[in-house]
Amino acid sequence: MINVKKLFPRLSIRFKLIIAFALVALGPLVVVSYLGARETVFQVKARAYGALEHDLEMAEARTTQPRRSPSTGALPQKCLGTP
Repeated sequence: MINVKKLFPRLSIRFKLIIAFALVALGPLVVVSYLGARETVFQVKARAYGALEHDLEMAEARTTQPRRSPSTGALPQKCLGTP
C-alpha cells in the first residue's frame, strides 16, 4: 500500500482528497472514451468496406456490359454476332 504521508508530506487532507477523487473520476471517463473511440473506428471501417464493395460491384457490372458506339449508340458489329 502506498503511504500518502510520505508521497505528499506537505499537502493538507483537503488537497489529498481532491487528488484522490479526481483520479477516481478519471478512470471511468478514460474507459468510456476508449470504448466510444473504438466503436467509432469499427463503424467507419464498416461503412468504408460497404462503399468499396458497392463500387466494385458497379465496376463489375459496367465491364460486363457490351460497349456502345459513342456516335450512334448502336452496338458494335462484333457484339451482334456478324463478322
